[in-house]
Amino acid sequence: MIKLVDIQLMAAMGPPGGGRNPVTPRFLRHFNTITINAFDDDAMSTILALILNWHVSIRYNFEKEFTSLVPKLVASTAAVYNSASKNLLPTPAKSHYLFNFRDYNRIIGGACLSTPQSAATVDAIKRLWVHEAMRVYYDRLVDASDKSWLYNYLCEAFPEHLDVEMNTLFQHLDFDNDENVSVLRKMICAVLCFVTLHQKIKTSST
Repeated sequence: MIKLVDIQLMAAMGPPGGGRNPVTPRFLRHFNTITINAFDDDAMSTILALILNWHVSIRYNFEKEFTSLVPKLVASTAAVYNSASKNLLPTPAKSHYLFNFRDYNRIIGGACLSTPQSAATVDAIKRLWVHEAMRVYYDRLVDASDKSWLYNYLCEAFPEHLDVEMNTLFQHLDFDNDENVSVLRKMICAVLCFVTLHQKIKTSST
C-alpha cells in the first residue's frame, strides 16, 4: 500500500454552468476554499487605462491626440466584453464561450503593440482595435449567427464609443465605392473558410 505524507493539493475551478458540473460537498470538505470576485467595470477600466496611457505617453512618444483616445478605447472594450458575456452564453456545444478579464486585457494588450511608426494616426489605432476585438472574440465563435451578431454589434457600437462609422474607418476597403465595407466581413469569412478547409485537408491526409 502506498502511503502519502505531507501532501498539499491545490486546485482551481469556475462556477457550475456551461458544461461544468457542481462539485459535491463531500469532496470540497477536504479543501480550504478561497473565492475571488470578478472585477467590476470601474476597476478594470482604471487598470487598463493606466496601462494604455503609459503606452502612448511614456513608453512611446505618441502625439497628444492619442491620449484623448485612451478612455474611448477602454470604454469600447468594456462594452464589447459586457455584451459578449451577456449574449454569447456557454452551452454544452459552446463550452468555450467563457469570457473574462483575460479577454478584456488581450484587446488592450494588442493595442499596446502599436508604435508611432506603425500607427501614425488615430484611425490606425482604431482599426487595430477592431482587429484585436475580432481576434479575441470573433475567432472563437462557431455559429454563423453568433459571428453575425458580433460584427453587427461592432458596427453599431463604433459611432457611440469611437466617434466614427465602421464604413468610414474602413473606407479604403470600399473597392466598389458603395460606401459599405461589407467586404471586410466577407474577407474575414473567406479567411475562416480557408483555414477550415485547410484543416479538413490536413486531417484527411493523416
